[in-house]
Amino acid sequence: MENKFIAIINWILGIVFFVTFAGVLVSDNLNGLIIGGGLFVLLLLGAGHWALRKRQINLKAVKWLSTKWTFMILVGIYQIVLLVAIAGETGFDSGIVKWAAASPSIEGGSYLANYFSQYPNNLMLMFLERGIYHISQGLNITNFMITLDVVNLVLIDIAIFLIALMLRKYLKSAILGTMIPLVLLISPWIVVVYSDTFVLPFVAGMVLLLSLIVTSWQQEQESWLRLTWQSGLLGIVSWVAYELKPTAIILLIAVVVELILVAIFARSKLNWKAVGLTSLLTIILFGVYQIAGQSYVKQQ
Repeated sequence: MENKFIAIINWILGIVFFVTFAGVLVSDNLNGLIIGGGLFVLLLLGAGHWALRKRQINLKAVKWLSTKWTFMILVGIYQIVLLVAIAGETGFDSGIVKWAAASPSIEGGSYLANYFSQYPNNLMLMFLERGIYHISQGLNITNFMITLDVVNLVLIDIAIFLIALMLRKYLKSAILGTMIPLVLLISPWIVVVYSDTFVLPFVAGMVLLLSLIVTSWQQEQESWLRLTWQSGLLGIVSWVAYELKPTAIILLIAVVVELILVAIFARSKLNWKAVGLTSLLTIILFGVYQIAGQSYVKQQ
């Protein structure tokens, strides 16, 4: 039954990816010459990578080309080139938050003050961007737009790798090895800096931590020290995700609902002491950071 469920999930993910990729191909913004050239280069690199691994060439001068690190470096170069090529100023909420982050101050009654009074959920994003702005200024980096885009790119990549770590338990390595590179290569959101992208590594962290914690709940003998730091980290990561995107808390609500169903129907045995420890630490740390965050906002 579990294998059938995983197979269904694989098919759904494959269909969603195919539809997304087909939409990219029919887009009016698609430059066929650039895309064709890029695909040709990727095919050459892929063919060379395969040939080196297949023939198991032992020449030290070229053997490094067949490693995963080489692929990651090439993907990173591609992403940076893509970022610089398509980067530009964004409007709407993304542009407003960036404007506020780079402003010397936000006067009471100003447009920015009224905006954050109406949309307080964007305050966390603004504080993070403002921190990045001050760091970049301290390093004499004047192009704040590119700086934010690079940070955005790093956060998206971190989220993808965290999800990949979790999916290793559920998907075949061939499927994972095919989907992850394609997701890395097709990422138009890298130049749209907003809470939708900044929250990704924190939500991915929540998913990964919950996967590890739930596995611990199912073990009779568990390392309480490991469960303690995982639960505490879950509370902190969940708070950051909630502050960036309040809807991220739905993930924790879903876990609570699942625990209630397990308790009622007793379909699987859980270490309820471990469940209690996780719940307590997560709630305490989430609450402490929430109170501290609200106090900081009031002072500002």
